[in-house]
Amino acid sequence: MEKLASVVLLMVCASAPAVAHERIAVDTRTLLEAEADEQKRQLEEMRDINVDARRDALQLQQQIVGLQAEVIDRGLLLTLDNVLFAGGSARLNAAGVERLDLLASFLDDHPYRTAQIESSAACRASAGYDATLSQRRAVAVARYLILRGTAPTQLSAHGGSQSASVAMDCDAESLHRNQQVIVVIENVVTSAGEP
Repeated sequence: MEKLASVVLLMVCASAPAVAHERIAVDTRTLLEAEADEQKRQLEEMRDINVDARRDALQLQQQIVGLQAEVIDRGLLLTLDNVLFAGGSARLNAAGVERLDLLASFLDDHPYRTAQIESSAACRASAGYDATLSQRRAVAVARYLILRGTAPTQLSAHGGSQSASVAMDCDAESLHRNQQVIVVIENVVTSAGEP
């Protein structure tokens, strides 16, 4: 019987390295599968991020077109002129309200962006009436955007100043520019950790 126990013990001992080797092979295979699964998950996440970024870029481009904005170094430039106001006044007409609704929606979608509302003064000949009209229009734009739900902290307004760069002579184009309001939606300047 002792001999039989020795044989069984030898068989068990002889098979122990094989079992241990199989466990190592299974553990290695499991580890490789887990690494492959993690790489697959990371690739899928990167693909989703790229899809989201493309969708966001397309949406932004569509919003820029809808706003009738021009891309400039500072951000986006919107020019609001006589077409958007009731003749010779600071009262917005239907087209002006529609365009400002798009601007308000844009600012709502991008709360980290700010808009500078500026009245212009291209020449001095009509500085009195036209510059005042331009400033009243800038205030009307700011008020409308705030009433529409834009945070006041997203807006700043600047009146056109009579500076050395303002022309003395007024041609028709300069007179027209004296009545305009421009809105610059500032580019976002971020630091690490901010959107």
